[in-house]
Amino acid sequence: MGYQMSENTTPREVTVEEADQHADVRARSVITRSSLQRYFMNSKPMFDPSIPLATATVQDIHLELIRRSEHNAFHGERILADLLAHRQDWQAVLFDTYGLATDRGLPARLIKLRDMAANDYNADTLYILAVNEAAAQRLTALAESWGAEPHIYSQEETERALGTGGANGCLVQLWWD
Repeated sequence: MGYQMSENTTPREVTVEEADQHADVRARSVITRSSLQRYFMNSKPMFDPSIPLATATVQDIHLELIRRSEHNAFHGERILADLLAHRQDWQAVLFDTYGLATDRGLPARLIKLRDMAANDYNADTLYILAVNEAAAQRLTALAESWGAEPHIYSQEETERALGTGGANGCLVQLWWD
């Protein structure tokens, strides 16, 4: 049995036969890495919570983590709805914690790991790769209505954070206390 979200976001069990059938359908089409890159660069697929976890994209998984999170001023369902309504303004979102490496190279904050056994994804920072500076400005204005503290990184900072020169987009960081 696997995990799947139904349309009303209530979990349901998926039989092995259903999972195999879905895998067979996906296996019939030959997809190259370059065709996937072209697809995702040229389209903005919408989040579909009914997709089985095994076939969800990494982005879908992060969107689901946003949806199920609720703490202080962070209201995941509202934030997800607003992000999807402004899908044209971003390339990717990552829900995480802000933390620097310690002097021994360990992450300074492993709060998510600490709380995972309790089914709590304890994150406080949303990183958004906006399509450009104008989109970043629109997203930060929206984020202020969510009670977030927004920060837009410069192009140089964005490239350094993404580990590449010539990165397309503008990095936005949103933090909640």
